[in-house]
Parts: sequence; structure tokens; C-alpha cells
Amino acid sequence: KANAELKATAKEKNITLPETMSDKCQKSVSDLTEKSGTDFDKAYADLMVSDHKDDIDEFKKEADKGNDAELSAWAKNKVPVLEHHLMMAEQAKKVVDRK
Repeated sequence: KANAELKATAKEKNITLPETMSDKCQKSVSDLTEKSGTDFDKAYADLMVSDHKDDIDEFKKEADKGNDAELSAWAKNKVPVLEHHLMMAEQAKKVVDRK
């Protein structure tokens, strides 16, 4: 849902979004495809926790210091959702770390 909203806003503002994943993201996907079972579960859970933390930092930065009031408000509105997702990712990580 957030991606669709961001795409629509970017289109309205004539902002071009990347069409492909960054090298860092592509490496993460490649690393995950090489794993299976518990190794995959642990790597995926670790990635979800770290990625959500990074996203929260970026969204807070945009909310506080962004140059576009509409995008800053949008980012600020998404922080609670990302924080909730982080909490769920941390809970999942605790479960898979017990394996």
C-alpha cells in the first residue's frame, strides 16, 4: 500500500523512482536464495529486523528534515506502521533464533 501511495505521489511531483533494486538489496535477495530451512529463516528474520530499523531511520529523517512538506508528512505517517512491523520482525527473530 505504501509503495502504491509513494508511486502516485512521485508521479504527481514528476519524481522518477528507481526501477530496479539497489546492489545492496539485490545481494540480500541473492544471499537468501542460496539458503534453505532454518538457515533461511534466521537470515530472513535478521534481514527484516535490520531493514526495518534502517527504514525507520530514513523515514524519520525525511519526516524531520525533508524538503517537501507533503512527502515529509507521508513519511511521518508511516513511521508507526514501520515500528509495528519491526516489533513483529523482532518477535519472529526470537522464535527462529531458538531453533
